[in-house]
Amino acid sequence: MSKQRLCKIDRREIRHTLGDIHHLVSAPKYLCLSCARSANHPSSLCKPVEMPSVVHEPIVQKKTQTFLSAMMQVLDKKALKQFRKQQKDKKARKQIKKLMKQQKKLRKESGKIQKRLEKINC
Repeated sequence: MSKQRLCKIDRREIRHTLGDIHHLVSAPKYLCLSCARSANHPSSLCKPVEMPSVVHEPIVQKKTQTFLSAMMQVLDKKALKQFRKQQKDKKARKQIKKLMKQQKKLRKESGKIQKRLEKINC
C-alpha cells in the first residue's frame, strides 16, 4: 500500500492490505475528525487530531466510562472550533460560487437583450 489515507481505502482493497493496515493502526496516536478512524501517523488520515496520552485507570472506571465521554476527551475545544470554522468557510465558498454563476448567466442574458435593442434602434 502506497501512502494512501485510511479514509480513502476501498472496501475491496482491505483484504489485500491487511498487514499494512495493521501496521498503521497498531499504536494509534491520531484520530480522524471526519470518520473517527485512528492511526499512528497523521498522513494516514484525512483530518487528523492528536489523541492525548491515555492515563491508565482501574478497570472498574473504564467500564463505566461511556463512548461519548471518551470521544469528548479526545476532541479538544480548539480542534472542534477549527473544524466548524472550516465547514462554515466551505459553505460560504459554495454560496459565492453559486452567486457568481448566476451573475454570469444574467450578464449573458443582458448582453443578448442589448443586441436586440441595437437591432431595433438601427
